[in-house]
Amino acid sequence: MEASQLKWAKPAAAIRRPRGSVEQHASTVALETTPAKAHCHATNPTPTSLSSKVLLFPPSVAPRSPVPLHPLASRRVDGRRRTRVMAQTTLQRVADAPAPTRVDKEEDQPQGDGGSPAVMIKGTVVLIKSNVVGFNNFWKSFLDWVDELRGNGVVFQLVSATVGDPDKGNRGKVGKPANLQGWTTTPTSLSAVEYRFNVTFEWEEALGIPGAVIVKNHHNGEFYLESLILEGVPGPNRRLHFDCNSWVYPVRAYNYDRVFFTNDAYLPGDMPEPLKAYRWEELFFLRGDYITRQLQIPDRVYGYAYYNNLGKPDKGPDYVRPVLGGSKEYPYPRRARTGLPPTMSDLNAESRLPLTKSLNVYVPRDERFSDVKLSDFLAWAFKSGTQALVPAAQAYICGWNFQTFGDQMQLYEGSIKLPEFPENIRKLIPFELFRELLRSDGEQLFKLPMPQVIQGEFSLFLEII
Repeated sequence: MEASQLKWAKPAAAIRRPRGSVEQHASTVALETTPAKAHCHATNPTPTSLSSKVLLFPPSVAPRSPVPLHPLASRRVDGRRRTRVMAQTTLQRVADAPAPTRVDKEEDQPQGDGGSPAVMIKGTVVLIKSNVVGFNNFWKSFLDWVDELRGNGVVFQLVSATVGDPDKGNRGKVGKPANLQGWTTTPTSLSAVEYRFNVTFEWEEALGIPGAVIVKNHHNGEFYLESLILEGVPGPNRRLHFDCNSWVYPVRAYNYDRVFFTNDAYLPGDMPEPLKAYRWEELFFLRGDYITRQLQIPDRVYGYAYYNNLGKPDKGPDYVRPVLGGSKEYPYPRRARTGLPPTMSDLNAESRLPLTKSLNVYVPRDERFSDVKLSDFLAWAFKSGTQALVPAAQAYICGWNFQTFGDQMQLYEGSIKLPEFPENIRKLIPFELFRELLRSDGEQLFKLPMPQVIQGEFSLFLEII
């Protein structure tokens, strides 16, 4: 029989097996031949004549011992006579070959440093890059891009909430570092927008369930970390959510690691033991009792102090003011601690920043105005200044002398009404500062806005007073 006349008839599982042992059935193969050649091979089916013509099954199912030939079985199908020849397939070279070894599924999985199986946890990070009043800080974005090319990126590390390290006071064990993916390939927008990045963690199953994450920013600029969502976490909750909502500055700005916890609320007694040390450290850094210098924006200190900066004793005794808080006469209130140096004449009084630098007074970065609020504030400040420009000049020249209510109403009326900018076009502007400047709300040029108490009926207001 020529090799071109041989072909597979059916898979071995689909052939009806005659009576016999399973080893006999696994060692045979079906050959499909023409009726003219079938009798020739049936009368002299020696292993030598079949050694170059029989199609063999994989060695994993081939037995190691010779199996006697199976009798011929013939039947007619679709008017054509087919002969099914069951031939011996255990050749000597196959019988001598070693049996393949089975590989367990656990060995195929990645192994951690401790030898336990590791799972790959997919994460999604949502953040906002550094910006100034809604405008993206392109210089810091360029430096961040260069840092990424040099291998200095944003690194995340999961912390176990169920397995502690006995060598470190039962602190939660820390997993392998995972880098933020796609920073260099994501285009930077002109305005401050949200960006989504992927991160993949290799987490050992022996470490249990993560309950916190350490974030290290090796970039040149800061970013606002909104959230981190994990998928495929071991345990009953396959999905973990971290609500961060905090600005993360470069690692050189901190002497500790930035740690964020999952959205699980615990009573003090129910806090997982491996996370207690991280919680206490976070509280210690937020109090900031160890800092004695002037506080900077990245310090994240929520300390309190007395109102000892109301006066300016360096100008003379007439500018001295009492301290509010901490005394029997004035026990309250409190203010946020800034750490500014004391005055020259009174060491118990804290100095103040000049008016031009008042916006630089220390406020924790997470509590400062967002880009939207700051844009609204600056836009309204600019519009209020221009509206009061002419009335203030008139009052400086002529004095504040109102004879009638009509004179008072001239502060709000009698000028050119600003046109309404189309709302659908205004919303397309990507910068909040410009959007707020283009909104008129029916105001007039160089005139103060009408008070709401008299916007409806001025005559009714006159009757009330």
